[in-house]
Amino acid sequence: MTAGWATCSPTPPCAARLPSTDAGSTSCVNAEGRVLLSSTRIDGHVFGRICVLNHRTDRARVDEALDALSHHAA
Repeated sequence: MTAGWATCSPTPPCAARLPSTDAGSTSCVNAEGRVLLSSTRIDGHVFGRICVLNHRTDRARVDEALDALSHHAA
């Protein structure tokens, strides 16, 4: 798990609770074009969501998405 993020599923994480109350970080990540994220709100908290559709997606790509979220949320 990336420091500062709470993940909903242990392996691999499918969602990460964002440290803010808006989904602006996911828009910034999507603009980079490396990964495509969506977001949802649960009990007032915003979560960034990763939907893996390609069977070749590996942990490195998930980690890349979490790192990009960390970068843009800082």
